[in-house]
Amino acid sequence: MDTFLPSYQSKRMVSLCQFLESNVFSKLEPELQRAFKDLTSSVYKKYVVNAIENDRSDKVTEFFDRVAGRLRHQATEWGPWFSIQYVKNAARHPDFALYFTKAWSESLRASLQNLLSRAFHKVPMPSILRFHLDRLYRRNLQLRVEALEVEKTRLETLLAIQSGDEAAAAVAAKAREGDRREWNPSEAAADMAPASGEEPRGRPDGLEVQLENLPLDMLDALSDGGQTPSPERPSTANLTATTASSSSSVGPGTAAGEDDGAASPTAPPGPEESASGELVGPERETPGLGLDLVSSFQGHEAPIVCCRYSPDGDSIASSSSNGTVRVWSADDATPSNRNVTIRTACKVLCLEWEPRRQKLVLFGTSLGTVKGWNVDSKRFVFDVDVSKSLTDVVCVKCSPRDPIFAVVASTPAKGAEGAQRGSLSLWNSRSSSKIADLSVGRSVDLDSAVTCAAFSADGKSIAAGSLDGMVTLYDCSSKNVVAGFPVGAGCSVWDVKFGAGDASLWTLSGGGEEEGSEGGCRAQEWRLATTELIREVDLGPGGSPRDEIAIDPSGSFLASTLGGAGCVRGLGGNASAAAGTQLEGVVSVDWNPNASEVVVGSSSSSVVHIYEAAALVDP
Repeated sequence: MDTFLPSYQSKRMVSLCQFLESNVFSKLEPELQRAFKDLTSSVYKKYVVNAIENDRSDKVTEFFDRVAGRLRHQATEWGPWFSIQYVKNAARHPDFALYFTKAWSESLRASLQNLLSRAFHKVPMPSILRFHLDRLYRRNLQLRVEALEVEKTRLETLLAIQSGDEAAAAVAAKAREGDRREWNPSEAAADMAPASGEEPRGRPDGLEVQLENLPLDMLDALSDGGQTPSPERPSTANLTATTASSSSSVGPGTAAGEDDGAASPTAPPGPEESASGELVGPERETPGLGLDLVSSFQGHEAPIVCCRYSPDGDSIASSSSNGTVRVWSADDATPSNRNVTIRTACKVLCLEWEPRRQKLVLFGTSLGTVKGWNVDSKRFVFDVDVSKSLTDVVCVKCSPRDPIFAVVASTPAKGAEGAQRGSLSLWNSRSSSKIADLSVGRSVDLDSAVTCAAFSADGKSIAAGSLDGMVTLYDCSSKNVVAGFPVGAGCSVWDVKFGAGDASLWTLSGGGEEEGSEGGCRAQEWRLATTELIREVDLGPGGSPRDEIAIDPSGSFLASTLGGAGCVRGLGGNASAAAGTQLEGVVSVDWNPNASEVVVGSSSSSVVHIYEAAALVDP
């Protein structure tokens, strides 16, 4: 549209549309073919409107001379257009007024970009380009067979040792090791068992790396046939016990089996019990809190739904309830070439920046899809269907280490209880393919009520919360559960965030049956090594599963939403009594990764604000 319309290159425009129709969309499903025909007709109308607006009636006549043969079969739609150059003030004529509006033009541009992005990701790969991929496919199968044979021999050896058949164990061990040294049962058992803190032996890491280079149909075939079923989840009591007993081998912030010689992050001091029986954190003076308005961004035409800082703190992405996403420069005095307005055909419920390359923004939509937008090239690079039945993608989180993103999809909220069903899945951002489905909560059902997820700062762990009050932690390499604990009887977990150094985990929860809870909302910090409560912040009554919390980089301030209101608090010694500043109409909060500045989205004024938080010291 930016190339052919301003220069009136109707011949090249028509040729390109015909090429796309015959060579791209003809190979796709009928729905996309019909959509492209409709958009082609709209592009032709935009060309005519552009010529009329610039008093180039000769170009209108030239265009119709070129395409009249194709359009004469659409007399109902195009009949009035053949005489448009003879209509006085066509922009006010009821048949043409809509096509002269800016809103229609922007909608056409967004629809065309979305359709082409979707089509180019679905078009089949030419056969001539599949030779290398076929070779990779065969190589990956060979690697899988070799890995399975090694695992089979290891398990046979362990079984023989347990049954006391030393002769069979010796044969199996020698077959596995490929040498003839003298065999000792105790040495074999030690060799077969994983070392302390080491991940269970499975397929080689190189296999997963190579799988990323395969086409989607091959990836699906491999994943369907090669995924090892996850072991049945232990009960809540077992999960808690497992966390305490395994803390020495899998410590927070350190990979299993990895020791770089540096001291692990210092865990916060343990909770102390006051005279009233309440848990309090480290004894520090609780300062007051001041918030200074730094910037305000106006431009959305509907209430804000979500806003997120980019990993470098230079940009902000925000979405509104009418399906519009905007990318802003965080410093309004410094324009950025990333600034853009993106219009989608559905509501965007959540946003997430990809931290590795910092140029990809992921949208979670109300149609059960996740879209990836490249802020540099200003186009969608993928659009994946997460679920047909769980239509609301309420949370998308990107790994800071690997090309992986986690998706929480749920059914639409039902009253105060929120979403009743939800799933957590992991996806590859390069191939746009699903890696694994993870179950959360007290049920092994994949449709348990998942509400939120978060990656650790090192990208080695992922935490997820659910409406049944469970927090579950996974190892990102093995996809297995490594810990889990309940936040309280009758509580629902609405949001989770890792603390400084990945040594602790913050949860936002509501409800509860404990004495004095009164169904209120609270933010709690848990020590991951022991799953004990470090401190608790009482946020007040109300709230819903769509509320969220955010901790600033220094760990000094906590921002939260609660039923359409926001609050920023200082995290002092007695956190429940920390000073806080209320913000009305706030539905989304996020901290600048490099400063104590919080961005908040307003549902009432459709404005995005940035505030700077500062502790007030008494004179």
